[in-house]
Amino acid sequence: ASAAGFVVAIGCAVSGFGVWALVYSFLATVSLKTLFLLCIGLTQYPPHLHFRRSDLRGYIGFGLYQLGERTINYVGEKLDQLLIGSMLGAQALGYYNFAFNLTARPIWRINPIITRVAFPVFAKLQHDVEALRSGYIRLIRVLTTINAPLLVGLAVVAPLAVPLIFGE
Repeated sequence: ASAAGFVVAIGCAVSGFGVWALVYSFLATVSLKTLFLLCIGLTQYPPHLHFRRSDLRGYIGFGLYQLGERTINYVGEKLDQLLIGSMLGAQALGYYNFAFNLTARPIWRINPIITRVAFPVFAKLQHDVEALRSGYIRLIRVLTTINAPLLVGLAVVAPLAVPLIFGE
C-alpha cells in the first residue's frame, strides 16, 4: 500500500497536480491498506451472526452504572453555574466562569499527565490492596504538592494581575 501510494504521488506530481499529489497519495495508501486488511480479516475472522442478550448483561450493568455516576457528577459540577445563572443572570455567570476557568486550567493541564501514568501502575497493583492504597495516597500527595502552591500563588497575585491583564 505504501509503495502504491508512493507511485501515485510521483505520477500525480509529474502530471502537474501540485500539492494535491500528496493528498491523492495518502488516499491511495489508506484505501489500499483498508482493502488489504479487510480481505485478510474476512478470511481469517469471518463475521458470525451471533447475538445473545445474556452476553450483554455485564456490559449493560456496567454502562448504566457509569452513565448514572457521570450524570450525577456532571450535574454536581454544574449546579453552581445553574444557580448563579438563574439567580444572578448571565453577566454574573460570565464573570464566575471566567474566574473558575482561570483557576481550574492549571489543574486540568497538570493532573491528567500525572494520572495517565498512575492508573496503569494502579492496574498492576489491583490485587495488592495495601500497595494500591499506599500508591493512591502518594498520588494525592504529589498532586497536592504541585497544585496547592500554584493555587495559593494565583490567589496572592490575583488582586494585582487580573485588573492589570484583563482590565477592571
